[in-house]
Amino acid sequence: MTVTVIQPDATAGKDCSLWQYTPTTNYEPLTYLSVGKNLDGRSSRSLLRFDLSSIDAGEVVDSAVFSAGYYYDDSGTAGHTQVISAYRLLRDWTESGATWRTYDGSHEWGTYGVENTTTDREAAALGSFTHTYRADDWSIALDAAKVQEWIAGTTANYGFVLRAAESENMRITICSSDYATEALRPKLTVTHHTAEGGAPVHLCRTVFYPQGVIR
Repeated sequence: MTVTVIQPDATAGKDCSLWQYTPTTNYEPLTYLSVGKNLDGRSSRSLLRFDLSSIDAGEVVDSAVFSAGYYYDDSGTAGHTQVISAYRLLRDWTESGATWRTYDGSHEWGTYGVENTTTDREAAALGSFTHTYRADDWSIALDAAKVQEWIAGTTANYGFVLRAAESENMRITICSSDYATEALRPKLTVTHHTAEGGAPVHLCRTVFYPQGVIR
């Protein structure tokens, strides 16, 4: 069994936030990513993509956990919680162009805020966790089978969007790949193994017979 940790820096990382109250503004390179609702009720979401090319396409994924360093709760109430979910993206996007309205600075999402579950993102969550106000534990166990589809290439890896359930006005921020402290940047930890049996092995055997004897 192998554990692969993918934790890119500002150069290799691909992540950015989308803000409803400034729908045409791109926020790369901020040192944090925002998810949830402000006190005025307007939302923010974040896009992330991890390069999985270092894992062989034939590997079997046992688990995949996304984690990131806690940055700050900008709004919310002590003791309150908020469910945060990751949804697999259905279209490509650009880190320097994505906004609340567009995925690349020019072309619009099917529904603003990455809300169209036919063209923008999947309807079923890739994974979820419950964040407690001003708590520093930020990790989401992702669906291993879906991560394996990315690695195998059977599903295009456009990454995922982080979206809060928004049951109340509570905005949470985590460190982005541009954050100065490496240990707090977004990280994907994938545990995987080679499929049982692996690739078939072909053996060749040579048999020598005495000269003049035909077999």
